[in-house]
Amino acid sequence: MIAQILLTLLLMLGYFIIFYKVGIPFSKIIGRRVCVVCYSVSFTWLTLLILKYFGLYDVNKYIISVLIAQSAVGIANLSDEFSMINNIKIAQLILKFGTILYGTFTVLTYGFVSEIIGLLLIVPLIYVGILSMTPVNNSHTNSQSKSLMEKLKECCG
Repeated sequence: MIAQILLTLLLMLGYFIIFYKVGIPFSKIIGRRVCVVCYSVSFTWLTLLILKYFGLYDVNKYIISVLIAQSAVGIANLSDEFSMINNIKIAQLILKFGTILYGTFTVLTYGFVSEIIGLLLIVPLIYVGILSMTPVNNSHTNSQSKSLMEKLKECCG
């Protein structure tokens, strides 16, 4: 178990360094701003899933569950960004809590009910995360947009 934890931490650190160095060029390629922390966590659990399901390394599903939960919280924190970009008129608190609730359901399903069903439930969460990413050439210039961009800079560099 210690080896799995160390692998997880090393992957997170490695991805953090990579995205810290290549975040701006990468954001221009994908057309969306890159959150170094979000990408580091997401790529870590995706890598662990690949290692686990291709039989390359035995990874405890609860380690993966914790990382997926971190992604769910990160996506929930982008709820105001999601609302603005996609012109959603749902109260931010409701959208944020709904995302946390769904993320909790997903993680608990993956960890305690069925890994396959849990993985299927992750897909909409990832989709919302992608939709929440701020476009690089965001045409919104109002004060709300500037406030959101400042929050992103504080969170994600």
